[in-house]
Amino acid sequence: MGCRSWTHRGVEFRFPETDDSVACLCAWTGGDTDPRHVRSLAYLGAGVVLAEHGDYDDGDTVHLPGMLPESVRQAIDAAVKEPKP
Repeated sequence: MGCRSWTHRGVEFRFPETDDSVACLCAWTGGDTDPRHVRSLAYLGAGVVLAEHGDYDDGDTVHLPGMLPESVRQAIDAAVKEPKP
């Protein structure tokens, strides 16, 4: 596991290295409201829930957010908005 890769019950979740809309969760703290950290945590959480429901199998590699259902990505993106300048 690394900064952009986590394993849960044999399913590996990966974030792309080049996607600036997500952030490394290694440095995330509970009070951090940076939209990139919140979005990343939400994507990872959604992936874990789907894995628990049997959508992903032991040994699968799930590339986040691309392998989440479109409706899940849209809901997370709508809920986590970038701050206005």
